[in-house]
Amino acid sequence: MSKRKLTPHLGWLFVVVVLVPGIVLSAIAMRSIGVEEIYIEKSIEKILFAEVSYVASRINSRLAEIEDDLSSSIDPPPLDRLKESFAQWEKTTPLVGVPFLVSPSSEILWPNYSQNLNDEEKTFLDWNRKFLSNEARIPVFENVAVAYKDDILQSTREQYLNLEPGKSLERVKGVADDYRGSSLSQESFASGSYSSADSSGSQNQVLAAQSAIQEFQSSLPIRKKVYEKAKEQGQNVLYRSVKVGQSLPSKQSESKDQESIFISELLNFSEITSRKDKGIIPRSIDGKLSFLFWKRISGGYVLGCVLSQEHFKDLILEMLPSVYSPSRILTLLDENGKPLIMPSEHSVVDWRKPIVASEISEVLPRWEVATYLSDPNMISSRARARELIMWILIVMLYASILSGGVVILRHMRSEIDLAQKKTSFVANVSHELKTPLTSIRMFTEMLKEKKDLAAEKKDQYLALMMSETERLTRLINNVLDFSRSSGAKKQYDFKVCDLVGFCRKCLEDERLRFESKGFKVVFNKSTDSLDLLFDQESLKQVLLNILENAEKYSPRIKEIELEVLKDNSSAVIQIKDRGVGINARDAKHIFKEFYRVDDSLTSSVRGTGLGLTIAKKIISDHGGDIQYQPREGGGSIFKIIIPIRRD
Repeated sequence: MSKRKLTPHLGWLFVVVVLVPGIVLSAIAMRSIGVEEIYIEKSIEKILFAEVSYVASRINSRLAEIEDDLSSSIDPPPLDRLKESFAQWEKTTPLVGVPFLVSPSSEILWPNYSQNLNDEEKTFLDWNRKFLSNEARIPVFENVAVAYKDDILQSTREQYLNLEPGKSLERVKGVADDYRGSSLSQESFASGSYSSADSSGSQNQVLAAQSAIQEFQSSLPIRKKVYEKAKEQGQNVLYRSVKVGQSLPSKQSESKDQESIFISELLNFSEITSRKDKGIIPRSIDGKLSFLFWKRISGGYVLGCVLSQEHFKDLILEMLPSVYSPSRILTLLDENGKPLIMPSEHSVVDWRKPIVASEISEVLPRWEVATYLSDPNMISSRARARELIMWILIVMLYASILSGGVVILRHMRSEIDLAQKKTSFVANVSHELKTPLTSIRMFTEMLKEKKDLAAEKKDQYLALMMSETERLTRLINNVLDFSRSSGAKKQYDFKVCDLVGFCRKCLEDERLRFESKGFKVVFNKSTDSLDLLFDQESLKQVLLNILENAEKYSPRIKEIELEVLKDNSSAVIQIKDRGVGINARDAKHIFKEFYRVDDSLTSSVRGTGLGLTIAKKIISDHGGDIQYQPREGGGSIFKIIIPIRRD
């Protein structure tokens, strides 16, 4: 039977079901490879930002502690004992540099040029006299989101009310919920005003400020609007001393200065001290920040001091965790973008370009907690490693898809071929059954009509009828054996017999039929007898199946030879013919069920394709084997090998 090529619809099915989804998945994977470095950047930024924000909050807490500690470290001093009181304050509190006292009328009571001053006190007066006396204004810093929180909340409410139907309201609803949860009424949220009569007003203000900062940072339009309003009010918008993320591969093209969250406004000393009870004022002197602590005391006086720079920085730096780790460097940058502490082996880092940085407080304007990668190539190295893994996975995906598709298609093709072979098998069996039946009927009619036939002719006809009957029986047995092959194991009747005599008789029984068709039949042996254990009926079925194939496929040179040999501990039966032979490509398939060689010499020959399959199975059950080899000069040799056993 001819092998069928894969039908076109199966090929299209393979493309639609297997290849197209595979290509889509691969395209998605390859697209993800293109943004892998950005994804790693974002992941690292997120982790580092959490650490930086935590450190910034710790520094803010330390600033509040410093204010409280300084405030509680001295009581209001007697005016007639200022020198002794301040000397004691300096001695007991390392943070205190030069103390000062300002009267309600903005007169500097200490230090004073009329007193015997040291150099440090003189320098203090030179730099701060006009400011403390309200003769000069200095920049005072404030968080722009806190300063304009009412405007931010109003803008958020307008967005909430003007959103198109179907848009996600989760973000602005979350902001609104923050205010509802903080005891703010719907009216106060709508107007942006906060009642001072509310017992929880201070807490509400803090919550409002936090939500305003969150909205300010997450919304670019709100941020631009707030900065523009601050400039209209005459306030100065600061710029950060660093360019965050500039060292990252995906952001290196960004060179614009980044606006600070802090704005500045010029105020004199009285305006600053009238807003709260105590605080720390940062002052820029010769490009460096100096810090003044102050607190209001009874009688309208203002007591304070210059903070010791070294001790103040040490207290702040205590809030930093380990500066160096194998993955990152974390440090504190001053107002000029220079690190206050750094590992010596990384002194070549571009400190103005951190991966992540966070501004700290209006008390420390332009100071930032910043992180850098310990290995500048870490992101690209991770990206390349992940890209390699992704490519490997893509290749594996394609290999799996293609190999799975090939397996599926082969299985489908084999199933189709099997179905086609079974269909052809039914037609061939019908033909094969009709052939011996036709012969038997013909000879029967001849015997019936010609009653005066010679005895020799009658014997010949009867022998041919017997041969055709056995052929018919053999064909039916082949079909039955095949139908049982997938079920229970075939039962054999093993007996010790003479193989030489058995093979001779099988050939002689078929000689008349073969010779009537012009075949030369030859029997050879290497020994007179050879006893071994085998099932006679089954082995006869094997021999006749092979002999019948030799008969079918010998259209020109009609010659059949059966030879029995002994080879060491095995008996060998060789059946030789001068037929069309079998090419090497088909030789390895001839023992498969339904397989038939498809060429111009065999296409016209009918057959079931089961004879050799059943023969192979029977000899295998005898512990032997059947082998095919081409015959020199043309034709085929089938070699049946059975181990010699007598029990």
